[in-house]
Amino acid sequence: MKKMIFFFCSLVMIGNFFTSTILADDLDERCDENECEMNHEQVTHHHEMIKVHLQYYYELLIEKHSPELKEEWREIVRDREAIHKKIKEMKKEGKEIEDCEITKAWKEKHKRYQEMFLDAVNKRDSEKIESLLPLLLQLHKQWNENHLKMLKGE
Repeated sequence: MKKMIFFFCSLVMIGNFFTSTILADDLDERCDENECEMNHEQVTHHHEMIKVHLQYYYELLIEKHSPELKEEWREIVRDREAIHKKIKEMKKEGKEIEDCEITKAWKEKHKRYQEMFLDAVNKRDSEKIESLLPLLLQLHKQWNENHLKMLKGE
């Protein structure tokens, strides 16, 4: 199980490197409309690949350290995917989507939790991982709630 988790961590880090490299290259070069559209599709494809790995990685960690949270995690992921799908549909219909502003406090909390989580995973600190997973899930749930409110116009 440890080898599998290490493998997925490595995959995520490699994927992030390649995605950020592609994004940096895209920003540096001027391209015509067709090239930009193709580059956007490549970045989107890479993002989708990494997203699947990250979701599975979290699921494995939850299964190992906090199995009681597994169903809640799946529900949060389903909700997030539905929100993204709804936003995409609305954009295709030409509707203007108001950006959901995540508060500065939420961003800071997210950054702090992610740093602590990374440290715990690096150290293979099961107790710390177990204590952080509910906090990370709560942040994801909060993101969903904020975006649902935005979609409903509240």
